[in-house]
Amino acid sequence: MEGPIEGKSVRGGAQAPLPLFRPFEKERTAILIASILVLLLSLSPATSPVSCSPSSLLAQIQMVRKQADYILSSQTETGAIKLAPDSRDIIPYFSNIAAVGLIRAYRLTGDPAYLQAARRWLDWYSARQNREIDRYGIKGTIYNFKILDNGSEVPTYEYDSSDAYAATYLWALYEYFLASNDSSYLMQRKESIDLAVNAILSTMDRDNLTYARPGIRIKYLMDNCEVYRGLYSAGRLLSALGDDSGVKLVERAVAVRRSILSTFLKKEGYFAWALSATVNLSNFYPDLMANFWPVIMGVVDGNSSVAQKLFEILKSYNYWDLSVSKSSAAMSSAYFSYLVGRSNVTQLLLTRAAALYPRNEWPWHVAEAAWTILSFYHFGVDGGLVVSSFEVEESRGRVSLSFALGGYGNGTVRIFVPINSKGIEVTYNGVRLEEAGRARLVSLGLDRYLEILNVGPGDRVTVTLLFDLTDSSTGELAKRSLDPEVLFALVALASLLLASFARKRRRARTNRLSGSSSGG
Repeated sequence: MEGPIEGKSVRGGAQAPLPLFRPFEKERTAILIASILVLLLSLSPATSPVSCSPSSLLAQIQMVRKQADYILSSQTETGAIKLAPDSRDIIPYFSNIAAVGLIRAYRLTGDPAYLQAARRWLDWYSARQNREIDRYGIKGTIYNFKILDNGSEVPTYEYDSSDAYAATYLWALYEYFLASNDSSYLMQRKESIDLAVNAILSTMDRDNLTYARPGIRIKYLMDNCEVYRGLYSAGRLLSALGDDSGVKLVERAVAVRRSILSTFLKKEGYFAWALSATVNLSNFYPDLMANFWPVIMGVVDGNSSVAQKLFEILKSYNYWDLSVSKSSAAMSSAYFSYLVGRSNVTQLLLTRAAALYPRNEWPWHVAEAAWTILSFYHFGVDGGLVVSSFEVEESRGRVSLSFALGGYGNGTVRIFVPINSKGIEVTYNGVRLEEAGRARLVSLGLDRYLEILNVGPGDRVTVTLLFDLTDSSTGELAKRSLDPEVLFALVALASLLLASFARKRRRARTNRLSGSSSGG
């Protein structure tokens, strides 16, 4: 998908140095404090793992609901998901991503309204697929739509990519099936699956890479990563229906993945945003932003050496500053950070976005809301599980997370383990879990997660994280985590101190000059 051009934030230029002065004796301590604050602020979020913050966890759950409700407020009575609540544009690519976000919100909260809204969108999309040859000579595509003054939704007879729209629809449909296990609904969508696959394959070249659409003979990295995800999803869906062609589509997806890695991946460790394109990673979109997509779409595993090296490269460009600023709300960066095991950067981006876009102001839209939901890293479930309810209790040195599970089948519960946690206790249906192999700690980048295996609907799991409040072994600055709100407060305090010193110096100089003049 050749998305909208993201705004770039200008990293601060050189500032004029403060005039040198000799501080008053009483001010030296304050200056030392300010200097320490500035030192703390200089810590990169990429080297500061996240510590435990129950209040942050609760705030992030509220964030999930806020963004899911924002998407709901963008949905029309027909099931269409507009670009934003006050928008008249329906761009299926972004709406597909929004549906994926709604499905994840359902998994995390158990609220059926989110799953139902995603299904309504999938119905809308299916009803408007081009079942005959479209204006570009392809079957199975979908146009962008516009809402008129009378409320009617009319096609614009345009789309910017035939491959990405279809691929993200298949991704959303697969996520819906994984969350619902609704085979009867899947049977109803068999024709739509075939149409979407046709839309993808219609522009696929012999190298297993697709052009964006007829007339745009550019092979985009983002589109082809989405094609991988779409074909894989379609293959799994068809296999679930007992269709033998599903296996071949999964094999086709693997071939797409091989082609992406062999043609887009540069020897330096980053990806080209388009085949044979010149890359300047200082340019956020498309050059740098496109590099999130191989990880986001599963072409590259987040824990792989390729993904970890890619993170280090993008980190050198401070991608978090380019992604979320006053002119850019590219929350795919937060999801990428989560997938490569950098919850510290994810948390920074989530907090910054909440501060810059408290009411989801433009350029925020439904896809950014979805990426925000997908970036929730504190806990998650897979398989047939849904979190029916969730509670957190905090006491001195202990934080307990309790989950009641629903859904249709067994799966894994995954819980983020903060860097400052010194121990873990797990209770499964009221009994202390000590069974070997049932729970395990796994690493992802700098992050750690506890996985509890083979949990079923109706089960209740409580995980207690233990903390030694007197332990000072983690006092090393580079291993401390500071919430962005604290960072902003420190900046303000340091600025006030320095401003106060400057004012006192000016007054002292004025007094000395006045005294000299009087004495003369």
